[in-house]
Amino acid sequence: MTIEAEGNEIVVDETPAADTGVEPPPTDEAADEPDDDVIVTIGEAPAPEAEETDDVTAPEWVKKVREQNRATARENRELKRQVEALTKPAPPVAPTLGPKPTLRDDDIDYDEDKYDQKLAAWNKAKAKADEAQAAAKADAEKEHTAWAAKNKDFTEKAAALKAADFEDALDAVKSNIDVVRQTVLLKAATSPHLVVLALGRQPEELKKLAAIKDPIEFAVAVSKLEGQIKVSSRKPPPPERTPSAAGRAPGGTDKTLEALEREAEKNGGNRTKILEYKKRKSREAEKNGKGK
Repeated sequence: MTIEAEGNEIVVDETPAADTGVEPPPTDEAADEPDDDVIVTIGEAPAPEAEETDDVTAPEWVKKVREQNRATARENRELKRQVEALTKPAPPVAPTLGPKPTLRDDDIDYDEDKYDQKLAAWNKAKAKADEAQAAAKADAEKEHTAWAAKNKDFTEKAAALKAADFEDALDAVKSNIDVVRQTVLLKAATSPHLVVLALGRQPEELKKLAAIKDPIEFAVAVSKLEGQIKVSSRKPPPPERTPSAAGRAPGGTDKTLEALEREAEKNGGNRTKILEYKKRKSREAEKNGKGK
């Protein structure tokens, strides 16, 4: 299963992402098993527990509904492509270039002066047409490269979340927000994968965002909403390590002395090194005291 933005639409597809040229992130069934260890919320709203959205523990009817939703999304993909094509702006019209003039043309009638004038004008028009075509091609390649990079970033970061309910969140966003505004969300958000997951987990926020129809106002709302998103981990932080200096932790015991005590126990109770260490420490303390 890969998560990708196909064309200008966020989609979930079960086939390789060959159409967009974006390679899916490497997978390892054991390493990539969703553990839902990330909490994503908008503002102070609590996120649902992972067990409520995990397919493993969900009721059978919930699993069937989810599978039907995903199947419907796949079946509607071609229709959505058609909608996307209708929403794209028309490409710029290239200058019209007629046929190259010849001496036999009716308006030239073997008049070399007229032929030279017509040919010069045609060459000038051709140069402009070639320039416009090259510019359009460069713009298309630039847009494709930028979109592919955005798509790859979304795909990889969504997979890295390892959220069991990400596909359901993506389905919810697609069901409530049209193709044009899906594109706006993907481009306007710094971390669209987090926005999608947060909206999927908080239906009321998704409903509010979906009510904004104007694309510019929608982009502003996405930006504001993203600023309210909080991300934390379900995993407890590692225990703090107490720093030590010169073998002794502040306010703690002498680590060197403890090591020597353990060594003495292993050597049948020989405490020679312990006595030498204590004498050395005593001399150092006395020397420091006189120095003061």
